Parts: sequence; structure tokens; C-alpha cells
Amino acid sequence: MNLSHVQPDGAMTFWTAGITVRDALFVQLDALGLAQFMPPVRSDADCLKSAMRDYCNLAKEENSKDYMPDRLVQSLKKPKKNGFQVLDIERREDDNEYCKNFGCKVDADGTVVVTRGYADDYAIQQFYQRHKRLVTGGAVSSTLASIAKDHLGGAMLKSGLYWIPEDNRHNWSEASKAFSTAAVDGDTDVTELRYLMDEAGVNAIKDAIIDEVVVASAKLQDEIAAGSLGKGALTTRQFAAAALHARVSKYEAILGEALTALHESVRVAEEAAASAIAVQEADEVYAGVF
Repeated sequence: MNLSHVQPDGAMTFWTAGITVRDALFVQLDALGLAQFMPPVRSDADCLKSAMRDYCNLAKEENSKDYMPDRLVQSLKKPKKNGFQVLDIERREDDNEYCKNFGCKVDADGTVVVTRGYADDYAIQQFYQRHKRLVTGGAVSSTLASIAKDHLGGAMLKSGLYWIPEDNRHNWSEASKAFSTAAVDGDTDVTELRYLMDEAGVNAIKDAIIDEVVVASAKLQDEIAAGSLGKGALTTRQFAAAALHARVSKYEAILGEALTALHESVRVAEEAAASAIAVQEADEVYAGVF
């Protein structure tokens, strides 16, 4: 981790995320009480597509002295069920020619099956299992963002740049170390800049929290207004609104400024959910009476 020392009120942080060993990451996050943030296991179709690409790349490397056409892994209709096929590409000046090479799918037991043409299903299976044991860089980045924002109260100033409140800076450092430790080639690197908040910083953080809460409350209002949510889903939206209120209150304390308009924005969604629940309860009470 890179750390620049400035008198702190918090930390600016950004990262590069690389492929990570799933089991190693779980051990690290579980020890920090963050196991709930583990990325989901990659889908069978996603892992199969990556495995077939690896297989084609390996064949090209092993036959580097011989001519081999470029290869394209292309999904079939409903790839989750039917899998993918590899096309050989003969590149020409006026038009490219495509020729089917082989196809694969994954059966219900997680076994790679060659469905057409010829390929070494054992080798593809090994690549497939490897991808199942890994977390992609994209998933690592999304998980870091969730921990920064949802667990540690951080604010996204712009894409890829977050501000972490000082009281959670140590927890952020520990979490980011967990990801760096579990990375396959050590290529997950979290940079943390200790930050003394000036007027520009206050305004940037304030703008970020305003944008976040306005968007979130508008989404809640739209979902409720659609009229398709049941009582349980509406109650969940009430909890979400309460969490937004708490988030606004936290940033009021950080910024030393009342954010009344944000509370009002959330309250509109909160009251809409309460009204919708009341209507549904009334309908239940009078169902069959008239």
C-alpha cells in the first residue's frame, strides 16, 4: 500500500484491482468480519468462455512456429445452457472467412463437454476449474467500492476515487491489505492519501453525498410509485430510507453542516412507502366485504 502522510481528517483512496484467489480472499475477509462482502462465484458460462479462450491461446503459443488462424470464442443462443463455439478467422483484404472449429458447454455437474468438432476437454476443464477458483479484477473493484461506501461510510467523489472518514481509515487499511494479500500476482494495489480537509475538499464531499442521496431517494420514489411492490418489499424500502437518513446524519456531523434538504428528499420516499403500505392493509381488511 502507498501512503502519503498529511495531517488527516480522512483518506482519499483509489486502487487497481487484479485477479484474486477466492479461498484466500475469503479467509482474509472472514477474519475482518467482512465475509458478507465476498463476490459471488463466477457463472459457469463466464468461466467456460474464459477457459476456451485460454485453451485457444495455449494452442497458439505451442504452435507459434506454424501458421494458425485467429480464433474467436462466440456464444450460442442461451449460452448458459448451450455454451460457446470457437470460430477460426481467415483474415483477407476484402472479406474475412469464418470456419467453425469446436464447441463446448458445461453440464449440470460442472463438467465441460465438447459438443462439436475436436478439443481436449480435459485441458479446458482444468482452465475452467481455475477460473472458478478466481475472482476477476472487476469483481474485486466492485467489492472494494461496496466496503468503502456501504460498510465504512465512504463517499465516491468521482468514479474510482473515494473519501474514507477518519474514524474508519484504519478499518479501510486492513480491508485493502486483505485484497492485496489474496491477489494472484500482487497486482491489486490500494493507494491511500491521508487528507486534511480544506474548503475544496468539503465541497467535493458534500456534492458527492448530495448526488448519492438524491439519486437513491429518487429511485425509491420511482419504485414505490410504480405500484408493483408488495407489503414486504415496501417495508424493505422503508428500511432503505432509514439507512439514507442515517447516512445523511453521519455526513452532517463530518461536514459540520445541516443537510435538511436531503432529509426532506428521503422523507418523501419514506412517506410514500408508508402510504402504499396503508393502502394495501386497507385493501386486505375490506377484501370481500363489497
